[in-house]
Amino acid sequence: RFTEVLGVLAASDDGVIPPWSPERLQALNNYAMMLKAAGDLPKAEVLYSRALQSAERLFGPRHPSTLTIANNLGVLLQALSKPLEAEQLLRRAFEGREESLGPMHMDTLQSLSSLAVLIAFLGKNQHAEDLHKRCLAGMEKAHGALHVKTLRAASDLASHQQSCGKQVEAEALLGKVLDGRKAVLGPRHQETICSLSDYALVLYSRAKYQEAEPLLRSALEGMRAIHGASHPDTLDCLGNLALLLQALGREKEAEELYREALVGKEAA
Repeated sequence: RFTEVLGVLAASDDGVIPPWSPERLQALNNYAMMLKAAGDLPKAEVLYSRALQSAERLFGPRHPSTLTIANNLGVLLQALSKPLEAEQLLRRAFEGREESLGPMHMDTLQSLSSLAVLIAFLGKNQHAEDLHKRCLAGMEKAHGALHVKTLRAASDLASHQQSCGKQVEAEALLGKVLDGRKAVLGPRHQETICSLSDYALVLYSRAKYQEAEPLLRSALEGMRAIHGASHPDTLDCLGNLALLLQALGREKEAEELYREALVGKEAA
């Protein structure tokens, strides 16, 4: 596929394929995605920008293909710590998709979710929470309360509430997400294991140590099974369990886990 993409771009540069052709646009977009996946974000930005210009000329600024590229470029700019530029593109993508595809379309809701994350990054916490709630309501209406994407939207909202100090609201929502993921994905699925950890940590933040401990131990067991003992997520969970045991006054157990986490980090 990589060779095909470069071939189309070379043919376009040589004049064999018109510079504003759909083939060139597709090649630019594919190459940008490859570079992003490889971690070369600055080069991906250049190609996404060229692809956006091509899409605007080919299809117009409100076409779904143009809006998809605008959304992708906005997400990339956020990763490159260019939040103000990212906000312009993500708002454009969301508003355009809402107008052309409707408020309940998956692409519209995906843009809304991306915008909410960015707005939170900019420190506009109440606005971000409103957007997260709007996204969750849209997912529930479009797909139902137990759809995987609805549960992910609920988890995103809870995470934002937790970061804003709204632990009571976050606890209630994370409990529902955990129950939903167990029912839909099963108890050993990676997202269920993540929910176990998230719910345990919000309980820990509210000093509900006895309730949190078995959940965090189950999360650690699941992460070891999925990722292995030296994976960063496993080691983070191990460290969190050590903190919990320390809060419970079980210093010796906590020290053993701290040592295990240190050995794991050195091995990694």
